Amino acid sequence: MIPNFLNENSGRDYPFKDDSAGNLPTSAIVDFGTVIYTQAGYSVSSDYVYLKQVRRVDNRFEFEFWSSADGLEGKALIFSRDINEEPFTTQYVSWSPASSAYDLSVLPCDSLSSFADASSSQSDCTVEGELLWEGYLVTGDLTELSELLNDCEKLDLEAEVEPETVTSFNDYHIDTLNTANDDRTRATTPDDCRDYCWDFDTGSTILDKSCLTGLFKLVAGYNCEIIQDDSNNTITIGAGIGAGKGIPCEEVKLFSGETGPSGGTLLTGGPSCGEVIRSINGVGKRIFELKAGTGTTITELPDFNKIIVNIDLSGMALCPDFNSEVPDSSSVISDDECGCGPE
Repeated sequence: MIPNFLNENSGRDYPFKDDSAGNLPTSAIVDFGTVIYTQAGYSVSSDYVYLKQVRRVDNRFEFEFWSSADGLEGKALIFSRDINEEPFTTQYVSWSPASSAYDLSVLPCDSLSSFADASSSQSDCTVEGELLWEGYLVTGDLTELSELLNDCEKLDLEAEVEPETVTSFNDYHIDTLNTANDDRTRATTPDDCRDYCWDFDTGSTILDKSCLTGLFKLVAGYNCEIIQDDSNNTITIGAGIGAGKGIPCEEVKLFSGETGPSGGTLLTGGPSCGEVIRSINGVGKRIFELKAGTGTTITELPDFNKIIVNIDLSGMALCPDFNSEVPDSSSVISDDECGCGPE
């Protein structure tokens, strides 16, 4: 025992913040500590842990600790002490879905309990039986507390513990991993053309796998680089031309079954360089409409991505009777609303 330390701290409310413990005798609780794991979502900047209630049932005391974290709603740490327990007795308790059955209904004063329903919702990635938080309690001399509370009496509090007694693992490590891709940059049609038609929704994040657990091995894919920073405990996944597996020789699917739009050959939707006619005889347009004049035939070969213009003097005569009617035209515009063409 160090006399100076004892003298300096005998009047403190530790492990509680000053003036937060109300009528709770300072001799009742000597020390408290808790570890809160990732799934609880505890924020050291805004959440806190507090002693909510002390109750006496026959010759036993129960100390009920709660947290303001949303992930710990209805999940209390409850410590129990015999009224004649020796000072500096230590008890460890934990809360997990598999060990949350605090059956207070067997106690004659169960109506005193503020314990909530243990079946409150959890994260989609919560593993069955996963530990959410745990803690220890060291009690001192319980004489003053036994004089304060008679059988079936309680003391309601909101005695906030010192932040240093709380260890939060939130953002310390990865428990589960989700893999997903943002949608690729997709081609758009010119203003006067029909929009591309896709067989799936575009523009959203594409989830691959969720709630992966165990050991992870990250491998850089095409044009991808992974940077591990041990000093800041971070892993950054970013883009880098030629990094990782290098530059792919062909388009890489974002998900199984991904296809291009109706009538398209590329996953991005746009035509390849060999599929685009930019100009005819030096004339550039968004949409070309070809009409066969006198002595000319136009043949469409869509399966081969070809249009043959043949000057074969078809329909020409030595002494033709000219008329103003335009010869039948050959149109390459599809009737399909998802095919290439004007709106």
